[in-house]
Amino acid sequence: MHCRIWTAITDFVIGLVNAAKDWQDLLQSTLPGYRERIATVYLKPEEGGINLTMNPSRSTGSASWANVVLRLWSSADPADQSPFDFDDHRWRRYLIAFARLEEALENASRTWNGNARFDEFIRSYQPKSYHDASAQWTTWRGQVFARLTT
Repeated sequence: MHCRIWTAITDFVIGLVNAAKDWQDLLQSTLPGYRERIATVYLKPEEGGINLTMNPSRSTGSASWANVVLRLWSSADPADQSPFDFDDHRWRRYLIAFARLEEALENASRTWNGNARFDEFIRSYQPKSYHDASAQWTTWRGQVFARLTT
């Protein structure tokens, strides 16, 4: 009984470590432009991961899967019916990046224009971190407000 509890605790801690290590990859894997760069390679429990006790021959065998994936992505396999198109991939990533940038700028615009207190704060605040370049800061701020009013 005691051994099962210890195993459950160990599995839980390993799950926490894996979640902390992989959370961003898992979130990004759902986005267009990322998911077509992901290859799922199923390994045996004694292969891969953070397996510090894996012997060199098993490690070399597991690494050979990287060559298989690379051949698929590089279209080196003539039997591949839908080879990875890097230019198409870059185009989709470009569209996604600009969609995110547009969304961020629209949110900033709503904050700037829809909140009189924030607008007043921006117009009147003199940052302490710019005390050595206050004339330059004033010029930059004037240029920003000139662009906003045109």
